[in-house]
Amino acid sequence: MQRNFYRIVLVCLVFLLFWVTESSLANTERYYYQATPSPSDNFTQAAFSCWIPKEISPSEKIRGVMVVIPSQDADGRDAIKDSSYKKKCKEWKFALVGCYFKGGKGKFYSSVKGGSGRALRDAFKDFSTQSDRRELYDPKMVLIGFSAGAQFAYSMACDRPEDVIAFCANKGVFFTSRALGSTYRTPGLFITNEGDETESLKNTKKIFKDGRGRDAHWAHASRKGGSHKFGNKNTKSFILTFIEETFPLRIKETNPSLSLERLRFDEGFFVDASGKILPGDNRKLERDPEVSWVASELLAEELVEFSSSKAKKK
Repeated sequence: MQRNFYRIVLVCLVFLLFWVTESSLANTERYYYQATPSPSDNFTQAAFSCWIPKEISPSEKIRGVMVVIPSQDADGRDAIKDSSYKKKCKEWKFALVGCYFKGGKGKFYSSVKGGSGRALRDAFKDFSTQSDRRELYDPKMVLIGFSAGAQFAYSMACDRPEDVIAFCANKGVFFTSRALGSTYRTPGLFITNEGDETESLKNTKKIFKDGRGRDAHWAHASRKGGSHKFGNKNTKSFILTFIEETFPLRIKETNPSLSLERLRFDEGFFVDASGKILPGDNRKLERDPEVSWVASELLAEELVEFSSSKAKKK
């Protein structure tokens, strides 16, 4: 009799442990993935983290993924702990992915065609399996990159513009990827500091002017002073405003996995070098290399305010 009692207790404990484990896995918000590089890949390490807001119920679809790529060889996986990124992802019903790439001799991961882009897409597929979210298998994304990460963000918009909702290239230095026609239709934000000790300002201006001369839907915010740093909370806030004002115009609300909407100039506003805001239906400005284009009047005002402020040196 006593032996049967212990058997029943043991079975109950095993069942309880199984139930708790299954429940905790079902409620997991964070996921991790590490790529295995081949000798031909342009990285020596690639690891990723993913956070999915619990507010997105299993019956709802994740609308997109915010991808954060830091500077050269920096570990950006803690981006999934950043309160400002998480807040917006909750509001937008986005997943949040942080990246860690490490290069090496002759290995420059900022060009996605060399293998680093495939590693990110493999991470999406793995996160899709771990979370049981089919929409993460091949998602639409917004990219926030700083320095080498900015070059990666721009490179992804060049290589796979059909998957990029919008991108922010914050103080990129060497842009080596060649833009496609669809890249110019992908909303982009380039940020520079005039006090940057690298060649960021010169190279960004060239990329921006070349793109705008081909009627790119891009904006450039350049601040006085500063150095080669990501920026303060105002920088992050401006970047998030750029995304917030842009992505709803690009995603089909009923089915986010469908092709991205193409934006028209007359839906937004131009901002000239003097800070003057002009209506987007001015055909003469569509290919003006000195003029930015943004998706809303609010964003145009934010662009003027941000560009007129002075970045701190530290």
